[in-house]
Amino acid sequence: EFETADRFATEAAEYRRLRRAARDRFQRPDELDDPHYIHSGAYDMAVKAEYEVYDRYLNDWIGPGGWTNINEAHMHWIDRTIMENPGKRILVTFGAAHKYWFLEKLTGRDDVRLVDLVPYLPESPDR
Repeated sequence: EFETADRFATEAAEYRRLRRAARDRFQRPDELDDPHYIHSGAYDMAVKAEYEVYDRYLNDWIGPGGWTNINEAHMHWIDRTIMENPGKRILVTFGAAHKYWFLEKLTGRDDVRLVDLVPYLPESPDR
């Protein structure tokens, strides 16, 4: 409804413009399937720029499935798993777009040691 209802026409147009601008500024379409790019700060910055717009316009409107709301729900499960498994390795798998959000929440915690995946990735044919 947000994208199509006349009552949201101005906000929806601004939302689309800002998301398109974020994609145009940061996204590197030729590398979207490259795991080296997906596990880079450049990817995180691109995704964050785009999803901050999505979050600002739609988080509260969507409710439990909004960007901040869903990430907070995911973090609840991650925190619970960390607390229930002290000292154990935990692999967190969600869509790549969520990565920057989780890294921001987990970086610097005394009970978490993040491991960079990049050294374990095979070289891509283009590298």
